[in-house]
Amino acid sequence: MIYDGIIEGRYCNLKSVTMEDAEFTLALRKNPNFTKYLPKLNITLEQQREWIKKQQRDPTDYFFVVWDKNENRIGTMGLYDIQDGIGETGRLAMNGNSLQAIEAQLLCVDFAFDILKLKGLKSFILAENKRALKFAELFGPNISEPRKNENGELVCDAVNTKHLYMIQRPKLERMLYRNR
Repeated sequence: MIYDGIIEGRYCNLKSVTMEDAEFTLALRKNPNFTKYLPKLNITLEQQREWIKKQQRDPTDYFFVVWDKNENRIGTMGLYDIQDGIGETGRLAMNGNSLQAIEAQLLCVDFAFDILKLKGLKSFILAENKRALKFAELFGPNISEPRKNENGELVCDAVNTKHLYMIQRPKLERMLYRNR
C-alpha cells in the first residue's frame, strides 16, 4: 500500500517505497551487515521492482524507505500482514545511526496506532539475535520465551498494544530528544 504523506521526525523521515528505491532496497537487503538473521535473497533488480509493484497494491502492507534530513536513503521499515486490526512490524535495515533507527521505529509504530488505528503489533525475532530483542524491548512489547518456528529456528514473539507502547513512549522521547 502506498501512504501518500511523509512521516516526519527530527532525525529521519519515512516515505513509501517507489520504483526509484528498488536498487537501494535490494542492495540493503543483500548487505551482509543486515542479513545475518534474515533469509538469503538471490533476486535481480527486476524481481525487486516486481516485488515493489505487488507490495504497493497490497492493502495489508506498507513498506517505507527511511531518509535522513539531508534527503539520503538510510534504511527501510515495514508494517505488513495487517489483519483484524493487528499488523507485523519489521524489515528494519538501517545504515543510519542509532537515533535514526529508534526514531524510524517510533514513527512506524505511531503510524500503526495513530493513523491506521491498529489494536496491536507483533513481530518475530530470532532468539539468538540479542541486538534485535533489545531494540524491540525499547518499545514496550511483551516478549515471549523462545519457541521453535516452522523452520525449527528458535524465535521470540513480541506483541505490543497501544497501551503498552504509550507507557514506553515518554522514555523513548526523552532518549531521542532530550538536550538535542
